[in-house]
Amino acid sequence: MIEIAEAKYITAQIDFELKGMKIVKVEVNRNPHSFAWFNKSPAEYEQIVQNQKIKEAKSSGSMMRIILESEDELVFGEDIVFSYHDQKQEVGKNQLMLYFDHGMVLEIRTKLYGFFLIAKMDELISKNQYFSKAVQSIGVMDKDFTFDYFINATRMNDGKGSVKEALATDQHLPGIGNGTIQDVLFEAKIRPERKIATLSDNEKKEIFKALVLKTKTYFEHGGRDNTTDLFGRNGGYKVMMSSYNTFCPLCNTELTKKPFLGGKVIYCPSCQK
Repeated sequence: MIEIAEAKYITAQIDFELKGMKIVKVEVNRNPHSFAWFNKSPAEYEQIVQNQKIKEAKSSGSMMRIILESEDELVFGEDIVFSYHDQKQEVGKNQLMLYFDHGMVLEIRTKLYGFFLIAKMDELISKNQYFSKAVQSIGVMDKDFTFDYFINATRMNDGKGSVKEALATDQHLPGIGNGTIQDVLFEAKIRPERKIATLSDNEKKEIFKALVLKTKTYFEHGGRDNTTDLFGRNGGYKVMMSSYNTFCPLCNTELTKKPFLGGKVIYCPSCQK
């Protein structure tokens, strides 16, 4: 699943490779996917996108935004895979193909589920609450993301719910999901189901510091190793709290793995309190 660090890394790659390039052909939903969601018809996509140049690419939270010279935006999110390659290379099943004037193609497909949006920014903000929240929030990787902002956004001082609920639900921190927080909380030595009301001020600061540190580290390594970049390469950050790992990398205690709040949590019962 693409989260904040991977979204930032992939859009930086797209910006570097494709800024100024012209889209000469568009293929929309050539291989339909039950959980690939579009906000306009294939004909509308083609009409808006074809013959446009890429102005820039950037991310907001986990939203990956390709902005055209017309100021229309292609926005992608959730479990999306990109593949940038020569047009002569065989393509796989996908939901969007963008052909460029320099002989390259950007192939985009859904794994489990994902969305493919196109519109100008005002329309996206008014019609998609997740996009609106993402572009109007201060991101974890932004310089203005302070401890005070973190506390207010997560409502940690309200004393209600769990740490996972504060960090990774209700878009408190856009782009921060279950995948990101596992190693964040391992770094902070806090269990994901820990009640917020039991946290000390110092423990809240440790979570904040770990969140900023880990998301930066994920980005610097090209994402987590269970995600891929624009060229299909796995991220270089080796996830520690992973379904594939059995024991804690620090103390060798068997990891706890269990469902919690709509997803699996993984933690060390010895290192994390």
